[in-house]
Amino acid sequence: MAEISLFSKTIVGRRSNNQDACFAKLIRPGVYFLAVADGMGGAAGGQIASSLVIEVAEKILREEFSYEVRPEELKGILERVFLSAQKSIAARIKSDSSLTGMGTTLTCVLIDHDNFVWGNLGDSRVYLLRDDKLSQVTHDHTLVQNYVDSTNEKVSDNILSQYSHYLLKSLDGGSDEPDIFPQGKDFESTRNGDMFMLCSDGLITDKSEKDTAVLKQLLQSPRSLNEAAEKLISAAYQNGSKDNITVVIAQVGKRKPVRKSSEKRQPGFSGKPRVTAKLRREGLAILSVLVAGVAVLLYLRPNVILKSPSKTHGSTGISKEKTTQFRDSSVHESSINEPKASPASPVMEPSGDKSRSNFERRNDALKQLEEPTIKGGKNGAGLQTKDVPQKSSKGSDSILAKPKQIKKN
Repeated sequence: MAEISLFSKTIVGRRSNNQDACFAKLIRPGVYFLAVADGMGGAAGGQIASSLVIEVAEKILREEFSYEVRPEELKGILERVFLSAQKSIAARIKSDSSLTGMGTTLTCVLIDHDNFVWGNLGDSRVYLLRDDKLSQVTHDHTLVQNYVDSTNEKVSDNILSQYSHYLLKSLDGGSDEPDIFPQGKDFESTRNGDMFMLCSDGLITDKSEKDTAVLKQLLQSPRSLNEAAEKLISAAYQNGSKDNITVVIAQVGKRKPVRKSSEKRQPGFSGKPRVTAKLRREGLAILSVLVAGVAVLLYLRPNVILKSPSKTHGSTGISKEKTTQFRDSSVHESSINEPKASPASPVMEPSGDKSRSNFERRNDALKQLEEPTIKGGKNGAGLQTKDVPQKSSKGSDSILAKPKQIKKN
């Protein structure tokens, strides 16, 4: 059996007194009991009810485990705990009529070596962190939860503010029966690394929210159970919890190191933004066009100074000569002694239209470079360019378009 570490903490919060009670102790070697009770029915009544059921539970468990207990008997022991608690509250109310209306919730986990069972009555909860997933393994007995179950809708803030504290079942000396888990089998087996978290409803500020990502992070990230409980309680208080806040945590085996977050880094946060496949494709397309252009220039061997016809500017009669010079970046020193064409007599290409000069053919080549063939085929350098995106009808190249940002509702 793996070693089990325990920690519990309760605070009064924004209330004037604390009606919560908790328990996290070793009953006998290998047997642990975890419990949270949230009292109700006035200051005195709530404190008495929650403390009473914890005392009754501990007494019943010590009696039961004074003998050998088989795993198949664990659920029956929990049922006896809840039944005895109901009777004890009823007897206490009968002896003191001023306590009429008092009651409490009770959620608990019973671990016997490598096996465990759990139970619940009211709206205190049990969470299980297993295989990096945090799950609520109890069901709230509340008016709000009943509404969610029947409509499958998120509860409005208005309904939450009015009905979040209405219980449908509780330990109040009546006949309400608990949910005993696991359902469909006698017990569940623990795994190394399992974490149990029990809490009163004061820890959960949004009773209709099922997202446990924040709870999981607060439970996993700290180095100790003590620190985890402190962070959970502090977060609930800062989020506006108006109730007492209670947390019980149990760790099976050694605490696992927290994995680094694999979430996408957002612009504005530290770290490099992710390079998407779309950006890579667009970058390669731009590079292909540039390489094709350089290849065409090298193919034409533009080592000749081209002169455009003189233009007369205004009435001053001053002529301006525009000179463009293309240099081959691959020419080495050995090319200096090569014969050069005279500017007065342009060199003619050996093939093609004999009546056209180098000047005219190079202008045609440059025009073709400005409008590369996109739909299949090859350009002058022999590079495929069919994957280069065409310009949109709005006249903006899709390569330069920013990725769409989708805003969640």
